Amino acid sequence: MLTEGLSLNAAKTRITNASSIVAEIEGKFSEVFTEEERDGLGRYFQAIYDGEDVTDILIDDIDSSTLISKLRRLLKNDNIDYTSVKLIIKALRATNVDDPVLFVEEFGSLLYFIPRDFCLLVGALAQKNEPVAEDIAVRILSVSKQSPHIEMTLARIWVNHLFVAGALKITDLRLQELPLKNSIIEKRQHILLKGRLGDRAFFREGKTRFGDLSDWEKPAMMLAASCLAASEYETWLNFCKDQYSNILTNEYISWLKLNRVIILEKISIDFTIKSNKEKYADIFANFNFTPLDADVTF
Repeated sequence: MLTEGLSLNAAKTRITNASSIVAEIEGKFSEVFTEEERDGLGRYFQAIYDGEDVTDILIDDIDSSTLISKLRRLLKNDNIDYTSVKLIIKALRATNVDDPVLFVEEFGSLLYFIPRDFCLLVGALAQKNEPVAEDIAVRILSVSKQSPHIEMTLARIWVNHLFVAGALKITDLRLQELPLKNSIIEKRQHILLKGRLGDRAFFREGKTRFGDLSDWEKPAMMLAASCLAASEYETWLNFCKDQYSNILTNEYISWLKLNRVIILEKISIDFTIKSNKEKYADIFANFNFTPLDADVTF
């Protein structure tokens, strides 16, 4: 039986070289993009993945309306090339969409096929278009609660992640609407969202059942409970300390106490694509630099 199984596996295996795979992908792209468009997208992705600067000029090379038109045509095909679809979705993160709310509604089906890439784009659109971020949240929630998305764990997790990461605003009512189920990751997300809401009653009650949580849930519970007042939080952590057996427990608790005020900021994510100049400006925004000509005493 073992020999027969190995023979069947060998018969199903197709051996090919890397150049053939690249040629196949290039062939698919040539059916969707012109040579000039492929060059422009190539420069963009080289900048993103090779760590080079994403300049405004490079971003201007990407025309969002053209990409959206191509996306519509691709999705009408009987055999959809999702490699090209993902390429377009990634490129749209570098630019903007004229009507992001309509875009989420029109292309909501992508939540099923490419949940990660689609949600990363939705997060970027919400952060670039804050006046309509609430409408975007309503649309993506509506899409996520429809079949087949509601049955797909990965789709639910990525939609929830938009709220955990702060790209979309969470409220008590919205938490009830989120498609949170019983996977470990979704349980962690629920805990972190309770922290974002500052639900102190939840964490006070949670202290008594801390020992019943999984090892994946406990660190999230300890982090999100930072919404408690400083003295209460320290007492809360000391109570949970003996119920969390991890070699880094003491270091983790020390770090949590030291960073209590800004902990939830550390799980916030910027989904937008920025130039190096913008990234550095964000990093050093809160630094107080001494002017070079100032008198400094050592």
